[in-house]
This record gives sequence, C-alpha cells and structure tokens, in this order.
Amino acid sequence: MTAVAYLRREQRTGEALLGLATLAPLPLLLLLPGWMLASAGAITQAAACPGGVRCSPFAAERVRAVVEVLTVWAPPIAAGATVAAVLWLLLARRRAWPVGLLGLAITAAVVIAGIELHTVNAAPV
Repeated sequence: MTAVAYLRREQRTGEALLGLATLAPLPLLLLLPGWMLASAGAITQAAACPGGVRCSPFAAERVRAVVEVLTVWAPPIAAGATVAAVLWLLLARRRAWPVGLLGLAITAAVVIAGIELHTVNAAPV
C-alpha cells in the first residue's frame, strides 16, 4: 500500500475529512509573520551588513528582496500548492493526508525561515 493509495468506497469519507483537516492550520501559518514581525524594525543598510562592515546600498536591497520573497511570496505559493495537491488527490479518490502534512511542514518551514531572516537583519527598535 502506498501513501497516496486508491481508496475503497467505505474509506473515502474518513480519508477525505482527514485530508481536509490537514489544511486547517494553513491560514494561521499565513498570518504568523504579521503577528511576529509587528514589533520588528526595518531592514536598514547598517543592519544588513554584518559586523559593522561597510557595504553598498545594493547589499541591503538584496537582503530586503530575499526577506520580502520569504515573508510575502513564498508562504502563499507553498500553501496554494498544498491545497491544490490535496484537492486533486481527493478528487482522484486517493489518500491525501500525507501530502497535506508534507505541504504543511514545507509552508511552516518557509514561514519560519522568513521570520528568522527578517529578525536577524532588522534594525534594533
């Protein structure tokens, strides 16, 4: 039996509910950066350069761009791909909860990486 095995008729309802239940925490994960970064400072040129080393304004812009991608763009893309994969598997009458858990873990990792990167590179408040 594989992780996304074809389901018998009597298993479909329970497995569908289990697959949809794995999608429940996704909205909270997508809102997490807004809550945790509310008190974080902005990423300035001085904060983006490690150890007081002088660097160009382009270095700070690159850091800002990476942080923006990880905090703004990557979590909705990972969550959307998870929802699409789970719904596709449910419509194909396959077991979807392992894929939902994997997508949830990937989305959580992206969100935590974005928060961590912003916190490390933010100027002190």
